[in-house]
Formats: sequence, C-alpha cells, structure tokens
Amino acid sequence: MRSMFQDCLSLIRLNIMNFNTSKVKNMSGMFCNCFSLIDLVLPEKNFITDNVLNISYMFYNCSSLEKLDISNFSISCETKYRSIFYGLNIKLLKKIRKQKELEDIAYIK
Repeated sequence: MRSMFQDCLSLIRLNIMNFNTSKVKNMSGMFCNCFSLIDLVLPEKNFITDNVLNISYMFYNCSSLEKLDISNFSISCETKYRSIFYGLNIKLLKKIRKQKELEDIAYIK
C-alpha cells in the first residue's frame, strides 16, 4: 500500500471502508501530497496496523483533511512514523493527539 494514493492532487473524497490491511507491512506515503483530500473514510474494524512497520509520510501534506480517526491504529516502538502528519491543520493535529495521547508523533513545521 506504499504510496498508493500519493500525489492524487484532485482527490477530494475517498472511502476505503472495504480495505483489509491485516497483512500490510508498508503504508508509507499512502496519502502523501493529497492536498485536496477533505474526507477520508477508513475501515473501522479491518484497518489493522499491527503488522505495519512503516507509516512515515502517510498523511504528509494532506492540508485540507478535516477529520481523521486513528483511534484503532496500533503504533509500536518498531513502527517508523517520520513526518506522518506533517502539513495537517493544527486543529486536526490537536484532535489526533487526544485520540492516541501522542506528543511526538506529529512533525509540524
């Protein structure tokens, strides 16, 4: 799933409710540079990230994204997550931090 939707500049809404990610190991850059993406619907049950080793740049520069629920993300100490939320708006970042009680996961410029 690495870079799957990267640079989809015209993408506004995306529903990936039917994705099963239980065997995925790399989601880096999955939505990277999707500047126009406003609405992203992730699977509630099947968005399993237990085996994912790299989620770096996953939401990098998704500056139009209005909401993002990562409450079911499993982020272990082995997971690479460099700049995962770089470029997201500040309001959204605050909500994300509350969901996972994260301090250092979001790189903000």
